[in-house]
Amino acid sequence: MDDLPALIRRWLDHRDEAAARALIDALYPLVTRIVRRHATGHDSPEDLAQEVFARWFAQLDRYQPSLPLENWTARLALNVCRNRWRHQARRPELRWEDLAPAERAAAE
Repeated sequence: MDDLPALIRRWLDHRDEAAARALIDALYPLVTRIVRRHATGHDSPEDLAQEVFARWFAQLDRYQPSLPLENWTARLALNVCRNRWRHQARRPELRWEDLAPAERAAAE
């Protein structure tokens, strides 16, 4: 992980896709470990990880190299999970399978 600052610079300066792929490969185990711990039953960890990396690249220009990249990434991943929890609390998803037979009959 010693070359991560150089990869970040290549991505920020040139939008180098090889640098982006190397960054994702290096940070993917950390991100997936966090989202698997914090995903709810309705969330796919892969979808959450993809959302984390989308935000990660969108906010990478704000990263301060004096901070540990792993900590910054972990905080961002946790915030993505928390935002998903808040969204689900505001708009809970009800699935047909979650309904009792009487509720299904009433809905039909």
